[in-house]
Amino acid sequence: MPDPPGVPVPMLPPPLGTPPRPGSPSTNPCPPLVPTFAEVLSSSIPTVRHIPAMCRQSVAAELAKLVGVVAVPTPTWEAIHRLTCFPKLVLRSFGRGGTKHQRKVAHDMEQRLKLFQTGQLSQLWAEARARMLVRPTVAPRRTRGRARMEEDGTMPESQVGAIRALIEEGALSKATKLLLSRGLADSQDPSVEGKLRALHPTAHPHLVAGADLPSLVQGSLGEGTGADTEEPKWAKRAWDAISSFPPGSAGGPSGLRPVHLKECCRKLGEGSSLVQALGTFSEVAITHTFPAGVREVLCASSLIPLSKKDGGVRPIAVGETLRRIVGKCLLRLEAVKEEVACLQPRQCGVGVQNAAEMVGMGLQRLVQAMQVEGDTDYVVLQVDVTNAFNSISRDAVLRGCLAKVPTAYNWLRFCYNGPSTLLCRGPPRRRMRATRVRTWSRPGS
Repeated sequence: MPDPPGVPVPMLPPPLGTPPRPGSPSTNPCPPLVPTFAEVLSSSIPTVRHIPAMCRQSVAAELAKLVGVVAVPTPTWEAIHRLTCFPKLVLRSFGRGGTKHQRKVAHDMEQRLKLFQTGQLSQLWAEARARMLVRPTVAPRRTRGRARMEEDGTMPESQVGAIRALIEEGALSKATKLLLSRGLADSQDPSVEGKLRALHPTAHPHLVAGADLPSLVQGSLGEGTGADTEEPKWAKRAWDAISSFPPGSAGGPSGLRPVHLKECCRKLGEGSSLVQALGTFSEVAITHTFPAGVREVLCASSLIPLSKKDGGVRPIAVGETLRRIVGKCLLRLEAVKEEVACLQPRQCGVGVQNAAEMVGMGLQRLVQAMQVEGDTDYVVLQVDVTNAFNSISRDAVLRGCLAKVPTAYNWLRFCYNGPSTLLCRGPPRRRMRATRVRTWSRPGS
């Protein structure tokens, strides 16, 4: 049964870890940092789609250092803060394309990287905010003309540009979906905001998922315990996880895109320090547990509201890239594969390739076989639960995971044992809004 909805939550959550929420197991409050976690995650500062080739080696080295410092059971808030700020402070993008422009982008990125390495985060943040304020607050004539085009039934230029970018990256399926979509809903509209809140119900404040369950399950992953034998395996899992991201995969609220890690790792190879750092980060996240406050950063997601034909809203959540990498590494563990295999053949919803096709074709073969045998005494029942994925009880998820897939319990408990931050992304030039939910389950976790 889904958790009952509670009192509406505030639109902007308090800064991460300041002060700690009542009942939170975290005993290390976040110190005052500039910019704050809420400012970084809620800002709409864009990041480059591709890192310039001449910057990839230096960016990869800095990312490896940042991830390596965080890849410990108890990372410092300063280390988490630097990793969260890095994409929007160093990899930010303002301007247009072209060969000459790309050289300027590479030069500016190298300069920002030097400032970042010397700790000039406040200066970089001020520059990024200043560039954002340069954009006009009143819609220019071209935007108003674009609105008239939409009323006439033609596609807006922003959507055309996004489709072209996806085609250039080879993401043909995503380009086709965007071509057939009805565009983004206005998240500033109170009716749209109400629909989004209804699709992401909140639990009662006193209800904590898995409150009576263990906070950490100790045990072997079934693949050896020596550090020398484990480190290459985790690096290989991280490399496979990064390579498995399809072209055009979007980044989370921090702005770190999967293609950024792809380009940096491919520049240095599978044995690079960045791949090893990502492998160590995944190992620590799966076998240990981070402080509870880290969840608000690592498990935050961008919520994209798409308009539906019937006037409804279809929310698409995009999680942080690092969290998705940990989930992919977790599914590559032999212990998890064996535990998930025990759920077959009934479990066809998660981690099963071509599951929808197998269910449809299997049902078709079954009906055909019964017709050939002359058996007409059967009924096919299809059940469609309204908003099922967003209404599932996190407590039920954790208990089922502990009973069936205990190897994944530590990571799922970290992700689902507290409220999640959703940052709603509206039309262009609109600031993102934040909502905190307790019952929502993330796809791909």
